[in-house]
Amino acid sequence: MVLPGSAAYVLEKLENAGFEAYVVGGCVRDALLGLEPKDYDVCTNALPEQTETAFAGERVIETGLIHGTVTVLIGGQPFEVTTYRVDGDYADHRHPDGVQFVRDLESDLQRRDFTVNAMAYSPRRGLRDPFGGQEDLKRRCIRCVGEAEKRFEEDALRILRALRFAAVYGFEIEKRTADAARARKDELQYVARERVTAELGKLLCGQAAEEIAFAFSDVLSAAMNVLPDAQGLNRVPPELPLRLAHVLRYAPQPERALNALRLDKETFRAVAELLDMRNRTAPPGAARLRAKAEGNAPPPARAAALPPEGLGHSAGGVCAGARRLLELKADGSRWARYAAVGTARQRSRRNAEPPARPGGGRNLAERRGRAAEMGGTERMIAVHRTVSCLAEKRPFTRRSLHAHAKKHDGKGCGGHA
Repeated sequence: MVLPGSAAYVLEKLENAGFEAYVVGGCVRDALLGLEPKDYDVCTNALPEQTETAFAGERVIETGLIHGTVTVLIGGQPFEVTTYRVDGDYADHRHPDGVQFVRDLESDLQRRDFTVNAMAYSPRRGLRDPFGGQEDLKRRCIRCVGEAEKRFEEDALRILRALRFAAVYGFEIEKRTADAARARKDELQYVARERVTAELGKLLCGQAAEEIAFAFSDVLSAAMNVLPDAQGLNRVPPELPLRLAHVLRYAPQPERALNALRLDKETFRAVAELLDMRNRTAPPGAARLRAKAEGNAPPPARAAALPPEGLGHSAGGVCAGARRLLELKADGSRWARYAAVGTARQRSRRNAEPPARPGGGRNLAERRGRAAEMGGTERMIAVHRTVSCLAEKRPFTRRSLHAHAKKHDGKGCGGHA
């Protein structure tokens, strides 16, 4: 394992001051997997004040002295340096009531969540792996350190972290760890919604999200306040708005999940808009599109004139643009002509006020305003992408739409960048 210069410098400074120092946790895990670590955490037997003394010439921030953590800035890059410790009780199921500093590394590693995160490395002392994390990486397995139920009782967020690691890395979850996660799922109510949302976002965008969401639907239901439908999730591009809309597409009350999560405004609006499109009636001309994809289509009807409002400002909002897009995609020459004309019309009307729509409401007005800011081609690509990936159970099939899109632009479902 080769450390970058700044991380090696932090360890060397502590070692030269007479202390042990290791990089620990996720950076070691990712390096052993052949991935580039995003950051480097350091553990040491130096007390916080001793760490501050060792880095007297550097900027040091006292980020968590009660837990033994200071942040050292080296060339603008932050390094969290934490004293070896053991944790007390977790009354709130999230944070220890107190900590006790210790002198040995293994006691510190024993408090960590999973074996793959309980490894430490030092250029001077090599890899320390007392709980078999390296072997679990080879087995592609997520396993708790020690007793699984105790780990999840201490910090309920670890339940979602286990699912997230399995989804992102394509790992399996060891049986006792999986059973404990299901048994303790109700304790997710004690975790801040912002932390739940962050873990869910990473989980849903993982390479094995569909498998994990199916296997742990009860756990995700407790986290999202709605039962997610993960069928076909891996075929959706790994972008949070698309994947979240996908798992909520058949939920009777998807707003419960959206309101329970702490999404940023942009993501919230995108998911709400995608769900609004998905729940509308099937677009006219879908039968002709399906027939053409199967090779039995009648000659395409003459192209209808574009509505003067441009794509998406006619009745039905963005969904109307999706309907028009699906019809035009049935004929390649019409599609190319429409892309050019649509771009020109959008350019000329970009600053025009969208027409009023009865019962539009504030959210609809905001959607029309955002739609007017997008160029014609950009909007067509966006609509095509969402329709292609969220078009299950419409009169046309996912397979026919996928084959049709591939025929015309060389890309399958979700192929646009």
